[in-house]
Amino acid sequence: MPIFVQHAAGSRCANRIEMPDNVVQIEKKPAVTFNGHTIGYGIEPDRI
Repeated sequence: MPIFVQHAAGSRCANRIEMPDNVVQIEKKPAVTFNGHTIGYGIEPDRI
């Protein structure tokens, strides 16, 4: 199941970015910097 990250600032950016399943290090970080924007992440309940 893919991991979806939620944009904190949704202006002119996609609200949800689909990440590949092999990105595991994102689960251990409270926030991720993507394209100059700090975003939070949400993991689907099935992955936990």
